[in-house]
Amino acid sequence: MSPSLRPILFAIATGTLALSPMRASTIGITSTSNTFYVGVEDANNGDYDYNDLIFSLSSNTTLTLEAQYGGGFQQSSIPSLYAPLTTASNNGTPFWNHTSYDAAFSNYGECMYDNGAHNTCTGTAFEPTASYLAGSGPSQGSVDFYFSPTNNATITIDLLANITANGNVRTNLYYCPEGSVAGCTQIDFGSTSFSFVSSGNFDLVLRNGGGSFYDSNTSVLNDSDHGVSHFAVAVGTPEPASFTLAGGALVALGILRRRNR
Repeated sequence: MSPSLRPILFAIATGTLALSPMRASTIGITSTSNTFYVGVEDANNGDYDYNDLIFSLSSNTTLTLEAQYGGGFQQSSIPSLYAPLTTASNNGTPFWNHTSYDAAFSNYGECMYDNGAHNTCTGTAFEPTASYLAGSGPSQGSVDFYFSPTNNATITIDLLANITANGNVRTNLYYCPEGSVAGCTQIDFGSTSFSFVSSGNFDLVLRNGGGSFYDSNTSVLNDSDHGVSHFAVAVGTPEPASFTLAGGALVALGILRRRNR
């Protein structure tokens, strides 16, 4: 046996070897308003309408949405930002555009972008100009992501909608250190608003009881639905405001920072 292998095998045998998370590429997306809009789907094999929780997530300083792609992630290639979808067809494209079992015209996109009869959330669009994140393919699939704040930034989360028969979902949301479900902190929507001071990058996690959970990064070990992310996200006022429109996708000029991890 090679001497160089002995310490590695010993570490595996004793459980002291910490395996690094799978390699990811990320695209960093920022907003001039430092505001993002998140929708959550609370059930496996449900209606995938992403309206069980809809909330804004903002920061008092620069906050970056890190969209992940590559082997083992929802998207194998660079995802895209898309212009708001104001004509809901409930055809499954993008991934959140399904008919809601809760009420007609109440999926994430209808709540975000539509007004009047085509929005039974509040009747008024939450943010009709926000660009949504999805895969670059024709199905516009879900995308893994986490948030990267400035050190000691104050993060504020405001609940916009809670459309579900699951009465516990308002207390099941957590923010967790990036790539982990340990050391998490519950997001308390008791007053519809919650704030915390950031100490590093964080994922969003919905814990659904019985040990099941959904992470905004589905590559996290034991995520309960590796087939699709249970989080949707849109970007309020992406920066800078210079885009080329290609096939409906917003291809950012300068706002997307590509890096490997």
